[in-house]
Formats: sequence, structure tokens, C-alpha cells
Amino acid sequence: MENVEVPVTKLEGKIKDLKQYMISTAYAKGFNHPHTVKISQDLDKLLNKYQTIDSKLCS
Repeated sequence: MENVEVPVTKLEGKIKDLKQYMISTAYAKGFNHPHTVKISQDLDKLLNKYQTIDSKLCS
């Protein structure tokens, strides 16, 4: 279990950092700016990955 917890913790950190970056980019460039949208899509991918790992750990 310990081996899985380390990547999950790193993934949580990446999600937190990317979320903050997306928010600051949205305020600076606009919510519909292509860069903001790209960051949002990247964040979605990380969240989907996190959810997949989390569901495997809970089953």
C-alpha cells in the first residue's frame, strides 16, 4: 500500500498546483482563453487519473 500512497500524494500535489495555475491564468487571460482551456483539460486528465487510482484503492 505504501508504494501507491507516494504517487497518489504526488498526483494530489500536481492537481493542487495546476488548479491554482489555471485560476491565476483565467483571471489574467480570461476564462475562455485557449491557454486557460488547455490547462483545464490537463487538469481534467489528472483528476480522471486520480479518480481511477482512488476507485481501485477503495475496491
